[in-house]
Amino acid sequence: MQKTAERMPHSIILQQRERLSLSGVRAVSAYDANCVKLLTDEGKLTVRGEGLSMGALDTETGEMKLAGRIRSLEYSSGSAGRKGVRERLFG
Repeated sequence: MQKTAERMPHSIILQQRERLSLSGVRAVSAYDANCVKLLTDEGKLTVRGEGLSMGALDTETGEMKLAGRIRSLEYSSGSAGRKGVRERLFG
């Protein structure tokens, strides 16, 4: 029997647009000093800014920290843990 990954609570705390604390992060899909792309149970999250540096990611708790000048946070449609209507009906 296949075990389904448990959903993690997802939250964001932004302090002075310079420190970002996140929970519910499953993985980092891309990272550079201007853009960090994350996978969460709530969808794909893109953080854009300048001089971004990533703290440690705890994959068990899903907690991570970013520092730098945060310019934007953007969720993409879809979720890392949810299936689309077509996939649920046909696949």
